[in-house]
Amino acid sequence: MTPAKGYIFSRSFFGQRVPQRVQNIVVRDFAAQKQFNVSFSSVEYCHTGSTAILESLLDATLPEEVIIFYSVFQFPEQPGTREKLYKVMSKKRVTIHTALEGLIISDSESIQKLESLIAIKGYHTVVEHTLLSNILDFKLG
Repeated sequence: MTPAKGYIFSRSFFGQRVPQRVQNIVVRDFAAQKQFNVSFSSVEYCHTGSTAILESLLDATLPEEVIIFYSVFQFPEQPGTREKLYKVMSKKRVTIHTALEGLIISDSESIQKLESLIAIKGYHTVVEHTLLSNILDFKLG
């Protein structure tokens, strides 16, 4: 079995909140299906935008190891922070899998697809907030 490390959140991400226990179940089930041996799951700090645990996880990851994120939407929200992550991934030849969506992030092509997904989700979040504001303004106005 290929060694892997899990990465989950203790906070909401892109408007979603999933209990850590559920995230761990999904990561471990995914790992078993793909024949990865997950030694542990690291839990990101609850502070908005924190990537400290992810950074330390990457530092401790050996070349060509696998990291399993619960979801694609647990990648850092800031583009500059994601770019740093991609550079470390490339340098160490680390592959990131997303358990929920079944994506593999390993090269520039998969990174571009990931960036497209994040952009689409960001756009929909803005639209949702705008619609909600308009509805509230209409009812209150």
